[in-house]
Amino acid sequence: MKTLLLSLALLMTIENCSAQYCGGWRWKVKVLADEAAKAINFNEAQEITFEQLYKLDKIELNLGDWTLKRRKEELHFVKITGKILRWKVESNDHDYHIVVSDGKHFIVCEIPSPACDGVISTGHAAEYRAARDIINALPTEMKSGWHEVIQDGKKYKLSGVLFHDFKHAGEYSMPNCLEIHPIIRIEPIIDENSK
Repeated sequence: MKTLLLSLALLMTIENCSAQYCGGWRWKVKVLADEAAKAINFNEAQEITFEQLYKLDKIELNLGDWTLKRRKEELHFVKITGKILRWKVESNDHDYHIVVSDGKHFIVCEIPSPACDGVISTGHAAEYRAARDIINALPTEMKSGWHEVIQDGKKYKLSGVLFHDFKHAGEYSMPNCLEIHPIIRIEPIIDENSK
């Protein structure tokens, strides 16, 4: 009995210590752990087009400021429609780094790891996990470190919060690196013709 209790206590300790740090540039803002995130209205995402996003993408940030507070445009909960082209897991913070396109423009969308420190306290860990499950279920083939999504014409609605990041997605980044980070929800668009 004593051994069983000791084993259970050890398992619970390991379970509670399994979180990983995962931080990085503007970490609290990225995962909605900053105080200003409480002002975001998550009840209904505002539909926005890629072209509208490009018009918003005007800010150049001081990359040396790792604690830069949430900017006013980063208080918007938005929803875009597009095809998910490719994704990978970032090695530094374990975010899912997703490239989405409307056929003409690209945007980077990211989903934090629910296992990282500070994420559970945001109240969004289950949403991050559900969104990552949808990405994991996409049919892909690996090419140069990316999961290239096998295209079947399916589009998705991705809902999340606007975020200004630094350039790390090459040709897929918007000019001043506006992203949707974090993604809270991913919904497949049901083809009305298939009903």
